[in-house]
Amino acid sequence: MSSFYGCINDYKSENLLKATPYTHEPINNFGYSITKEFFFEHLYMARSSNNEDDVENKLFDNKIDYALRDIYNKYAKVSMVHISGYAGCGKTTYIHHLLWERRFVLGTYDVIDYEGCKRAVEPFILRLAHLLCKYNHPSDIINYLNQVKEGRVYNTNRFRESLPELGRFLEMLRNLSQSQITENEYRILLDKLEEPHINSESEEKTFLAFLLFLEFMLLLFDKFISPKMDYPMILVIDNSDSLHNLSEELILLPVLKEFVNDCNYFFGANLINDALYNNISIKHVCQKTKLLLFFTTRVVTIQHYEIIEPDWEKIHGWISLALPEHYYYHKEIILKRIDYYLSHERNTVSPIVDELKQIRSLTSIAYHNNNFMRLFNGNIRICIERICSIIKNYPKEAIDEINSLYLEKDNNPDVIEGFNGYFLSLVLYDFKKEGVYEAKLGLSKCQKDGAVSLSRIVMTIIREKSDRCSLLDLFQLLTPLNYDTEEICKCVWSLCEEKREYWRRLLIFDLIIPNKYEKLLEQAGKFKSGDIDIEHYSELVMCTAGKAYMEFVIPHFEFMLSRHELGIDTYGIAKYQPLFSDKSEKEFTNKKGHKVYSFEQKIDWVYNDVKDCCYNSRIFSERVLDVYKIDRSKFIKSTVFNYHSVGWDGNVGPKQSYESRLIFRHISYIEKYRSYLLWKYSNENEKKKEINKSLVTRIIRYLKLYQDSHRCFQTETQNTAAQELLKLAGTISQAGYTDFKTRIELL
Repeated sequence: MSSFYGCINDYKSENLLKATPYTHEPINNFGYSITKEFFFEHLYMARSSNNEDDVENKLFDNKIDYALRDIYNKYAKVSMVHISGYAGCGKTTYIHHLLWERRFVLGTYDVIDYEGCKRAVEPFILRLAHLLCKYNHPSDIINYLNQVKEGRVYNTNRFRESLPELGRFLEMLRNLSQSQITENEYRILLDKLEEPHINSESEEKTFLAFLLFLEFMLLLFDKFISPKMDYPMILVIDNSDSLHNLSEELILLPVLKEFVNDCNYFFGANLINDALYNNISIKHVCQKTKLLLFFTTRVVTIQHYEIIEPDWEKIHGWISLALPEHYYYHKEIILKRIDYYLSHERNTVSPIVDELKQIRSLTSIAYHNNNFMRLFNGNIRICIERICSIIKNYPKEAIDEINSLYLEKDNNPDVIEGFNGYFLSLVLYDFKKEGVYEAKLGLSKCQKDGAVSLSRIVMTIIREKSDRCSLLDLFQLLTPLNYDTEEICKCVWSLCEEKREYWRRLLIFDLIIPNKYEKLLEQAGKFKSGDIDIEHYSELVMCTAGKAYMEFVIPHFEFMLSRHELGIDTYGIAKYQPLFSDKSEKEFTNKKGHKVYSFEQKIDWVYNDVKDCCYNSRIFSERVLDVYKIDRSKFIKSTVFNYHSVGWDGNVGPKQSYESRLIFRHISYIEKYRSYLLWKYSNENEKKKEINKSLVTRIIRYLKLYQDSHRCFQTETQNTAAQELLKLAGTISQAGYTDFKTRIELL
């Protein structure tokens, strides 16, 4: 088999599926055996072919093509293409593929990758050490750089502040052996050169500016010693906001901006330079040369940059583009890689091959509902890890059940809700085992205690404020309701940072980005001291994962079932199987001696928890009314403690109370389950009658809960919906539960 891994059984499935040449994990797992050529020829999946995403994806491609047309513009010498997108969405792979496709007309390019870096200078030092090492004769570099320093090659007036540092670098370089210098020796030299600059931010900026200047000079040096004079110089600055320390990130931005401006002036000054180097005209090289920079960040980072550097986009040649959320469709990528491995693997008796086949079937289920991708902020590596974890940690019985449901989707649309819920339950079971519920979401046991989840309240406020809210606003809204500022900070920090190894951020910080919890607490201190200057507080932005959690997970029946405290150590416990599992249909005798189905017990558990949660939510709502002196009729429409739902088509729905949202979503799920069972047992009328009676009576109980004004805040729209659903349920009950056609749902 032509592969980069040798024996397939020597590797984990998730590593095979995540393998690229551009991230540290695959390099650590496979060494450097996975090359760009192999990856792009066999494992790479081009942009999504999904018709729904085609227009947006083509628009992005057209903008990139337009930006690249400028490469050979002899008058515009420097261009920067900024691409933003969520972590793991494919920005790095996209740029590398773009350049690989054009490799015969672009030549080589340099990548400065900030993944895993802690300091702004770190990747430049590593890359420069590698660049310097490729020259067999250090004396050639010394000679060239010395002439640069003395002004005999270029007009370097715009880089004059870097020339003294260049002199020190040359002095240290001359002290090394003039035989071949190793890459590690170059790195040590550059580290030592940095030492005088580490004590202040301004000094570190000076040193970083020198490293950029040195990189630029070396790229130009290649023009004089290789026949690629007509090719553009390409510098990729990747994952620049992966730095964990905000102060380091803010060192990079102004230096990079100034570097782009300086390069523009540099070319302008040297287009008329009659000097020669290596018998080649400087003027000619500059006329033929173009510097193209690719710069990648997360979506929110560029908004942050634009605020602290308002003229950022005024740089000549700048173009800023957001990689569409579905430019790369995970399902297509995963299935292509699995099919490639399986088509070349002759060893049919292989645990990894069997696992890949299971992953292939589960992948189609996972991505049938777009919320799976959204729950992990579009990060394909994390999504792959989660699918592989489910295959590894749950019994084959569960995987077979969910596959059986999926295979019936064309015969019965109700099973779509079933396998989506089943798969969500598997993700949620993992979350709960991993401590996500407590540490990140701050969830406690569902009980009638008048307490509500602060994380839900915080995210509801941010959701209603168009997914962006100042921490100052949260303090001002929540402290009158007896929430302490430290309590709010803890909640916010958890939603941003806790358990990120198992989930992603639900919120991210913007404007002011605390690099540790203590820095966030300082803002609580400012508020307590009376500081109400909004510029002194972080902004909070809701991620895609946060939206999916709020609109898909929170109101889902399986989420409430997973929260029920009955012990979750063993998945095999029947009571913890999701509603659509076969075990839900098992019968047993309860404590009162009545025969009941397992699904009846599950629905009753969840209903009791919903009833308690509705009571608690209503208590919170009454507190809001009392503190803010709001009329009861205006609570839902006029406060930020309830939010509008947004459909997949972008249409904004009506506001609902938390209680109403919970109740109607559960009714819909139970009704889909009822319809599924009636279809499943289509030839067993007595069994269908039992199913009808047990489920219709429970749906009616949910509707009565909604109509209880002591438990639920209501709206006119939902009141009408409840009445219509009660009529439909009544039609079935009045027929002695032998009506198997009426559905309890609104058209």
